[in-house]
Amino acid sequence: MADSVQGRLKVGLVIGLLAVASLLALAWVDAGVEPVRPLTAPATLPEAAR
Repeated sequence: MADSVQGRLKVGLVIGLLAVASLLALAWVDAGVEPVRPLTAPATLPEAAR
């Protein structure tokens, strides 16, 4: 029982961190700051997001 609870907590923590990171990224783009693109991201990604 404890293992499944810990697993759920870990999954919830990861999902929560991803949600916070995505919200921060959206706020950062809305503020007009150009985020540093990963090298694997296509160059047209920021233009498509605007």
